[in-house]
Amino acid sequence: MLDGKVSIRHWDREDIFLPFDALGTWALILEINTAKRAWINALHWLELEEQLHTIPEEYTAHIKLLLCQVPWKDHIKGLGSGLTTMEMATFLSEKWLSDAHIHTMLAVTRHLRCDVLSGEGRCIEIASPDFTSHVFNSPLLSTTPVAPDYSLNAPKSIVRLGNKLKSAASGTLIVAVSYSPENHWVCLLIDSQAGTIQWGDSMGRAMPASGEVQLRAWLSLFPLTCNSHRLKPYPVHANLIAIHAASLL
Repeated sequence: MLDGKVSIRHWDREDIFLPFDALGTWALILEINTAKRAWINALHWLELEEQLHTIPEEYTAHIKLLLCQVPWKDHIKGLGSGLTTMEMATFLSEKWLSDAHIHTMLAVTRHLRCDVLSGEGRCIEIASPDFTSHVFNSPLLSTTPVAPDYSLNAPKSIVRLGNKLKSAASGTLIVAVSYSPENHWVCLLIDSQAGTIQWGDSMGRAMPASGEVQLRAWLSLFPLTCNSHRLKPYPVHANLIAIHAASLL
């Protein structure tokens, strides 16, 4: 093993040799220390926010109770985000959130608001960031026309969403969050009933032209009554957020 070697030498003692299992032990210790540091920092942040009264007291008490029950090493089950419990500590910080964090937040929203969503007269789909990432960046949608075997090569969840958009008799509203470089997220709403796309960017930026082209290419695969490619501003909530709506009628 390793050119005949059967052990490893201690990093600062030439007379001490350790079995190869020591590598796994060191890796586990590093993992434990990393998780411990992440949760200590998260708890410290929470306590500071509690002192500043920026978080309601009942929320902080509930969070602390949860922290006593969450295993230090596990994956968050049932949300499909792949986040580990250690990565969840990022929510209790001022650090940047990844698309997996956004995915988790949207999945929780779907779960908590299930009754509200199912009670609507039309279908409301809260899409994961995978949807916008695919629609805006996939080479499958960059060709004109889109290849006829798109549905065979695209992610199944994206195709299922398109079929729902196409078949819902009372219309479908797709609610999604899209990454917008640098370090920014925007809201995307696709309303098949109203025939509109809404792009909500708090920085007031319009949807990237290439993204609009690919989005329309995707929509064309699941036919709606749309033929206009005109993008026009549609302000909502005064100065709080700028929505750019594209008429599909």
